Amino acid sequence: MSLGSQTPSHLKEIVLKHLTETRQTLLLDDLLACNRFNMTGCLDAIRTPALVICGTDDKLTPIHFSEILSSQIPGAALQTIEGAGHMLILEQPNRLAKLISIFLAAIPYLPGR
Repeated sequence: MSLGSQTPSHLKEIVLKHLTETRQTLLLDDLLACNRFNMTGCLDAIRTPALVICGTDDKLTPIHFSEILSSQIPGAALQTIEGAGHMLILEQPNRLAKLISIFLAAIPYLPGR
């Protein structure tokens, strides 16, 4: 459920190995904590540029939630990575880095520029 449809099989094997080596109670506690986490009441207070990135195949945090998140942060941008799941940083690191680089380059007051 963590990986998208375009994830190479060798990466799927690595992730599965690590997940099966994780204590089930730890994994359950992590999932429950994520399920209870809710900061939606504070999102309109964000006043810095924000980029929300979601994999189109994310089953743990479906794109619908990223759409809500980006709509509640004033001026936020939403980008998706086609075929990536919840672990898009592992699945599509180059595409993710490119999206972040483009976003950062567009911020006019970024220190050091």
